[in-house]
Amino acid sequence: MASAVVRTPKLTDGRLYQLAQQLLELFPDGEAKFTYPLMETGSADAETDFEGLIGSKQRLIQEFHFSFPGTVKERVSFHRGVVEEEHWRQHPNQSGFARAVPSAHFDEIGLLAPERGYGGQNQPAPDRLSRNDIFQITDLINELAVDSAFVGQRESATTLSDIVAGQIGDSRQLHLEMTRDLAKARAEADKQNEGRRAALEAEAAEKISFLAKREAELETRRSELNDREPQHERRRLREHLTSRLQEEISRPNKQARNGENRSYFLYLAAGSLFVMLSVGLTLAANLDDVTGSYSFWAYTVKSLAAGVAGAAFIWAGLAGLKTAAIANRKHEDAIQRYGFDMDRASWIVETILQMNSVEKADVPTEWLESVCRDLFVFQDKPSDENRSLEAFAALFDATARAKIGTNGLEFEVDRKGARRLAQA
Repeated sequence: MASAVVRTPKLTDGRLYQLAQQLLELFPDGEAKFTYPLMETGSADAETDFEGLIGSKQRLIQEFHFSFPGTVKERVSFHRGVVEEEHWRQHPNQSGFARAVPSAHFDEIGLLAPERGYGGQNQPAPDRLSRNDIFQITDLINELAVDSAFVGQRESATTLSDIVAGQIGDSRQLHLEMTRDLAKARAEADKQNEGRRAALEAEAAEKISFLAKREAELETRRSELNDREPQHERRRLREHLTSRLQEEISRPNKQARNGENRSYFLYLAAGSLFVMLSVGLTLAANLDDVTGSYSFWAYTVKSLAAGVAGAAFIWAGLAGLKTAAIANRKHEDAIQRYGFDMDRASWIVETILQMNSVEKADVPTEWLESVCRDLFVFQDKPSDENRSLEAFAALFDATARAKIGTNGLEFEVDRKGARRLAQA
């Protein structure tokens, strides 16, 4: 059998894997061998799964050989490149592929017969392919060719028009494949972008919801701060200051109190001593044998004098302690009254400023007279003699401007207002 070699366009690895699959379907006991760059090799048989290999667009396979079962010496071979005309004598036998040179457009594949004189005379005759098998193999090979002529003939039927037609067909096929791959890639990209867009929209909606919730909380907090007017803060500061002032006032001088109480206790001690002395003198007079003698009367006079002195000292000590207790009680009452008056005065001032500055209204005189009655006035003074209302009137008449700040109430008084306030 003569070798049959055809010239093909640059075949992809997927097309060679498909040819190997077709040959293994015809000859299940055959074996396909592949040679890759760097002398890497691989093989395939009827059990190999070509599903993931046929779609490969790469061109890594350098050589492909399919061996038939049994002792058949023919084989299907593929190699990258073509054989030049000067080496045509050794081509298309199996050893001819060694003369192949790289080509940018074509490769070669064919059904190759063994070299002449292959084997010895004593070896049995090898098996041969049937005519039907040869026709099926050549049909598979010719499907890959750019022309229908065998390269083994001296006169090649390959023309420029055939080459151009093959290149156009390959370009169309490549364009269709690229269009299909691009459409598939675009569909996958659109699907991924849709998923990413949905995730980003969900994340953005969550962030917007969080920001809206945060804004509502800030608005609520802002309204609370706006509702908390300055006089509330000033009232808290005033309560702190007045409480400290009350503590200082309610804490009398301990040394003065101790000295005063010490003197009263000394009076009681001296009185007790005189009483004891009087009792002793009385006992001494009773023990005297002569009643009405000089010594008796002396003891009696001394006893009376000691008793009177003791009673006077005791009365003075008790009276002093009583007076001190009453004074302390009055002092505590005065401090408590002072605290009440401070609270009432602060409330009056805040109400006046609230009505004048915020509500833009005038304070009724009757209300002002009622709330200022007996303000900072002792109980022993009549109500008609207090000047609390006049003090407030003089203050607001003398000041040019009144406001509530972080430091409490602030009154701005000019020189004329200061003189008017001093006269009031």
